[in-house]
Amino acid sequence: MIGNETDADIICCNQVLHHGHIVNDIPKKFGSKQQINLANEDTNLSLIFRRALVTLKFRKPTESELTNLERIPMTADQPWSPSLLDDNQDNHSTSKATNFGNDTQNYHPATYEN
Repeated sequence: MIGNETDADIICCNQVLHHGHIVNDIPKKFGSKQQINLANEDTNLSLIFRRALVTLKFRKPTESELTNLERIPMTADQPWSPSLLDDNQDNHSTSKATNFGNDTQNYHPATYEN
């Protein structure tokens, strides 16, 4: 974070997913909730899209917040390698159907109305 406040920070949705949280990074314009559901918590974090990048708005916590509030990790303490999620090219297949989970539909840009 730069300084005491920032508008938003870009997040790696796949890294957050890999840590066990549910990431719904489909834009609201396609009917999505556009949020992160934290694992084992009753907390949802709203996502913001800026120039097609998923961002999360935050600010520097106060001393009181640092002392009194529970910290909820978004990712693991260990280094994370994006290559953990690489497709096995030998077994890679392309499908027209996409599964976005039980609470969303299959989205296609052609079905979006301005």
